[in-house]
Amino acid sequence: MRKSLKPGGVMTMIVWRTIADNPWCGLPKKVVLDFLPPPGEDARSCGPGPFSMADQPMVTKQLQIAGYSDIDFVRVDAPIMVGNTLQDAVDFQLALGPAGEVYREAGDKAKQQHEQIVAAMKAALTPYATPEGVVMDSSSWKITARNPN
Repeated sequence: MRKSLKPGGVMTMIVWRTIADNPWCGLPKKVVLDFLPPPGEDARSCGPGPFSMADQPMVTKQLQIAGYSDIDFVRVDAPIMVGNTLQDAVDFQLALGPAGEVYREAGDKAKQQHEQIVAAMKAALTPYATPEGVVMDSSSWKITARNPN
């Protein structure tokens, strides 16, 4: 990617900060973990996960190794809509992301506790319901880095 930039060109990317900084994913995962075990070592995963680039020193080192300079991180906090309704938000959380991974990996145990999990998830998400939908906090890094060559 750096080689495709002209000399002095700037690469910009947005990545999630930690799950603790993103209650839109962290809170639902905590709810599901109240009912189900965490995924094991052999879990079917989509890779390192959406928070794999949250660590500034690690990402800085990766970009330096790739040949970038003038690496900068700017925190971006913004609301994110996770569903038009509480049911949409619950369905979304149980299908994708950290809560969805725990739910999927639990298999039959998740199916057996589905109603209790849904009720707990709705209760946890209710404070975030607005007339516009279920809106929660999110936090990202806007990372820029320059091609020095």
